[in-house]
Amino acid sequence: MASTPALSDAALQEIYAFALDLGRRAGQILLDGVEKRCGAESGRGDGRVEEKMNAVDIVTQTDLDVEAFVKGEILGRYPEHKFIGEETYSAGASKDYLVDSSPTWIVDPLDGTVNYTHLFPMFCVSIAFCLNGTPTIGVIYQPMLDTTYSALGGHGAWQDDAHPAKKRRALPYVNSPKQVLGKEAPKGCIFSCEWGKDRRDVEGGNMRRKIGSFMNMAAELGGRGGKGGMVHGVRSLGRDVAAGICILREAGGLITSANPPPHPATDPVGEVRLGSRLYLAVRPAGGGEGETGREAQERVVREVQVEGWCGSIDPEIDLVSASQYPVWILIFTLNLQTRTLASATSRAKKTALPAQHQTCPTNQPSAACPWAYALPFLPRAWAHALQPKLAAAAAAHIPGLEIFFEDLLYLAAALPGGATPSNQLLAAQQIAAHCRALHLHVIAIGPFNNCEGLLAPAARAAKLRELDRWFDIADALGTDIIQIPCTFLTEGVTGDLAAVSRDLREIADRGARRKQPVRFAYENLCWGTFNDTWAKAWDVVRAVDRANFGLCLDTFNIAGREFADPCAPDGKLPNAEAAFEESMARMARTIDPAKIFYIQVVDAERLREPMSESHPFHVEGQRPRMSWSRNCRLFLCEPERGGYLPVLAVLRAICNGRESGGLGYRGWISMELFNRSLLEEREGVPREHAERAMRSWGRICEAMGWEGAVVSQNVAVEREGGPAERVEVSARL
Repeated sequence: MASTPALSDAALQEIYAFALDLGRRAGQILLDGVEKRCGAESGRGDGRVEEKMNAVDIVTQTDLDVEAFVKGEILGRYPEHKFIGEETYSAGASKDYLVDSSPTWIVDPLDGTVNYTHLFPMFCVSIAFCLNGTPTIGVIYQPMLDTTYSALGGHGAWQDDAHPAKKRRALPYVNSPKQVLGKEAPKGCIFSCEWGKDRRDVEGGNMRRKIGSFMNMAAELGGRGGKGGMVHGVRSLGRDVAAGICILREAGGLITSANPPPHPATDPVGEVRLGSRLYLAVRPAGGGEGETGREAQERVVREVQVEGWCGSIDPEIDLVSASQYPVWILIFTLNLQTRTLASATSRAKKTALPAQHQTCPTNQPSAACPWAYALPFLPRAWAHALQPKLAAAAAAHIPGLEIFFEDLLYLAAALPGGATPSNQLLAAQQIAAHCRALHLHVIAIGPFNNCEGLLAPAARAAKLRELDRWFDIADALGTDIIQIPCTFLTEGVTGDLAAVSRDLREIADRGARRKQPVRFAYENLCWGTFNDTWAKAWDVVRAVDRANFGLCLDTFNIAGREFADPCAPDGKLPNAEAAFEESMARMARTIDPAKIFYIQVVDAERLREPMSESHPFHVEGQRPRMSWSRNCRLFLCEPERGGYLPVLAVLRAICNGRESGGLGYRGWISMELFNRSLLEEREGVPREHAERAMRSWGRICEAMGWEGAVVSQNVAVEREGGPAERVEVSARL
């Protein structure tokens, strides 16, 4: 193969800059495709998928569109260069189809198509530029996390995050010093293996051999000395890994062929060939215990090859990677959609609301009051997956969501390693990516429970450590509000206002010091231990006395404590109507509306029989109002379901103007629902609850006399990088 004359450093820098920009522009096409797919699921778009071989070998129109765009841009700029793309590559080409002396672009327009079709955010654009068959420039752009991994030969590897602020950092993540590969490696390694697209279950078939290979790598077989590894499946054609190879090498990693040479114990570790289907990659490593980092990497390579980790059962298994946990760069550089360990944060963080809503965060008078749906109050996490709930909310034109921490934990628990802090952050990134694609605004994350009046210093310290993790989660979700309910603990706490305000003031101060400051919305719970009324919650907010510490007013918790009594035959407190009317008038005179960060609106059904120890909703050790709350909440204006609380009176006291005896609140209105119906596992449950929310909103607007009872409108939302459509449902107060 004749060599191509070397390009100057300036020329390569220019190509590198072009590739970075091209990756981002191609990624925007993928995001546009996500929006169309979301529309398809709700009857508004085209989400067709075509199988090439089977369900794991598919192509979408977006694959073809992105490849055509990228090819046109490259050949328009560099007509003398060659182009190889996934969808234009002939399946009958030889294994050397990627090995060419000419300047060649190798592109996978949509790496992770299966993830993409399921609206799972782990997919990317992969662009490599090769000279003399060697990847010299690599760009991997993950559009739903707005994160780019890139490298230029001789100039290092980089991760670029665009949000919450533009930031570039060198790879690997830990490089001072690099982590040593222990002598026991590859014991304790994570393996990522190519299982291939042939899934036929036939005697002696490829799939059965690969199952045997999985056992060989993952199990602690005889003579292995406990060196079983954890195995993930990926795809590893040359077009998939060309960009990743460049990034991995520039970060200090090693990549070679998984096929052993004739004398693997002594032969030099060979150079990787792009035409190969067998790749063995080892993460960047530092020196230690009498060996350099490179020697440690080669030791791992030889052990894998000599001991037959991938070859003694199936000599053609395509081993992609072996690295000692934790993996910093290995997995996502070779096949980005399988895992991301990046600390990318939500692109929605700096999203500006439409002009008529821009005043809502500070609660100054505005022409519209946006509404939201509290995610936990779509079906519960253990009964229904997250993505259908988000899709149902978007299909019902719900513009915003509260994120319930329970949903985030369930998503994190499904990731390898369980609900660790890093997986919780990754789950937050995934939720944010889904919400961005569906134009759903995340208004808050909560509840941050039981953090006030703690008597034990160790308990307070533990809660503050937990808070630090919540700050990162809030950043990733793109929200600046953490919701804090009053404590319902009965032991180890005090209701002394000085102690409560001390704890919450420290929390507020920590939030204010963040680069992206965090606000806290404090809520009274009708079953709370101490601060169970709106007046007590307001006393706490005044005592904390911080600009970023305000209220979340909940119609159920206000009426549920001062009007309702689920243990009474009629479901009400004595003299309920008169006492509650006086309380609402006093609330409208007392609270500063600028300290209301958002409100929750919900009703509840009257129990057919009073709550008692024999009641089916009774839970030992749980207060009656909490049991009632968990089972019987309703949307507002659902009298046909038994709603009876004076919640519209609460809403009028909060939202009516001062001249009408209200606080004049303008801001987010969230529908919060807990009900036994959320535990039903029928497929249509998320959609049914989202549609109920929509009907409720229309009835609320009519009852409140708000113009435009249900207004669905497409309005421009200013995002960094250009406008995007956003569906708003709002009331003009």
